[in-house]
Amino acid sequence: MKNILQLVQEHIAKQAALVADPTKLNLNAHEALLRMQRRYEQDPALVMLTEHYAKALMQVLPMIPPEMKTSTAQSIIVLVIQDWEDIHRDFEEQLRPSADVA
Repeated sequence: MKNILQLVQEHIAKQAALVADPTKLNLNAHEALLRMQRRYEQDPALVMLTEHYAKALMQVLPMIPPEMKTSTAQSIIVLVIQDWEDIHRDFEEQLRPSADVA
């Protein structure tokens, strides 16, 4: 059984290898975009959270020493997940699609 680090490294290597095949890279990017759009439709709060945290990360990373960038990015990702869980828990009824939505 592989550990999470191995899985992540394999995934990143696989994605990086796609640079050699622009057609497949574009296809994968399009599929990922469609997947995220469906995910965002299910949890609208996730759109705003990821956008806000991405902007914050881009502002903070240039100011952080190189040896701290990984831990800082990890902390921000953890905060996104925790905030999303908190919002989902606190506002679950409001985040559910209505019965009228197809």
